[in-house]
Amino acid sequence: LENTAPFYQSPSIWANIYKNSWLKNNKIRFLPTPGASYQDTSFTFKCYFECRRFLMIDKCCLHYRQHPASSVNSSGKVFAVCEEWNEIWKWAKNKQDKLNLIKNEILDMQMAPFRWNFLRLSPSKDRRQFLDIWHKEFNLHLRDGYSFPENLNFKRVLENKVLLRTPWLYPYLATIYKSLKL
Repeated sequence: LENTAPFYQSPSIWANIYKNSWLKNNKIRFLPTPGASYQDTSFTFKCYFECRRFLMIDKCCLHYRQHPASSVNSSGKVFAVCEEWNEIWKWAKNKQDKLNLIKNEILDMQMAPFRWNFLRLSPSKDRRQFLDIWHKEFNLHLRDGYSFPENLNFKRVLENKVLLRTPWLYPYLATIYKSLKL
């Protein structure tokens, strides 16, 4: 929790090696979701949140390949990432002393998977509904005293403000960012 950089990686269970006894002792399990959707999201967070130390290497040991029919590309699993993050918040709030150490970053950690999920959806009722949930959830966390890091760049600050204050503008901003590869 002293170095939060690992939390910002795309979550993936296959990118780590885990000691089974450690997982059992910390009661870290997958959240049961249909088709194993996004299960690595809360699992990976819990591992980083609970570990005292770990080692990262700068070597590619696995080449991960996605195909169009993979579960992360299924539009039927639009809200699975929300369930995973609900589990993360529940887990972290049960360990308030640890949560306080990342209190000003946890919303920012949640932004990337929500942004990715939003952008993969074509304009539809699901996209509007997901944006509405995202907007309400983030405003609720802000009211509970959580915040974004102070050192965010202008692009990220603008994105957060639009999402929180005028969510109906967010799809336009996201499209601009995506087309400019920002």
